[in-house]
Amino acid sequence: MKRKIIIIVILLSILTMSSVTAKNLDLKGFKAISVLWNKEKLIPDSKNGSAVMLDNRVYIPAYLLRQANLSIQLNNNILEITDNKNKYVRNLSILNTFRRGYMDSFTQLDNEVLSLMEKVILKEDINTAPLLDLLDSVERNAAGFDYSQLAIINDRPDGLSHAVRSSESYKEAINSLIEYIKTNDTADLKAFYETRKEALEAYSLVKNEYDNYSNLSLLKAFQ
Repeated sequence: MKRKIIIIVILLSILTMSSVTAKNLDLKGFKAISVLWNKEKLIPDSKNGSAVMLDNRVYIPAYLLRQANLSIQLNNNILEITDNKNKYVRNLSILNTFRRGYMDSFTQLDNEVLSLMEKVILKEDINTAPLLDLLDSVERNAAGFDYSQLAIINDRPDGLSHAVRSSESYKEAINSLIEYIKTNDTADLKAFYETRKEALEAYSLVKNEYDNYSNLSLLKAFQ
């Protein structure tokens, strides 16, 4: 435990000078120091300089630490350091919550609709309560998900925003299906099939974005 605390203190001391490079500080005559991150050497370049020992302190240029997948941002007098791997692991957690909430509920909803359609064809007794409960779950999870929480990888995960459209379209489809059960009007049945198709298309966009961002986050987390 002591070893870990010491390492953290040293890193904080080093990073307070992480904006210092060979350009604005005369480091000639000081011995260059090799820096290992998880036993892998961080490679310095001649333009930005290398780590050095100065007055019993080690100074490491920020660019060098970025090779360790650290994000370093200096804003006025605040130096912000982020372990990018943690961001991508958090992405996976957020996406998993989204899958268990919205995506699983949507799949269950569609399965319930198909089961209900089978009962309509066979003229069996119909209970729409489970269907409406699942629809409520899909709507809540779609509207409650804030994909701006995700750390951006290449492009924004805009495809996830189609979750709301998919839930709205499916709500229209279910309303048309319930009307068809009451009236037996083929126009209601046609409206059901059309709006369900729109809902499934929107869901497909969401799933593709989910799969893409999950895979990218996984790769980044374990680079």
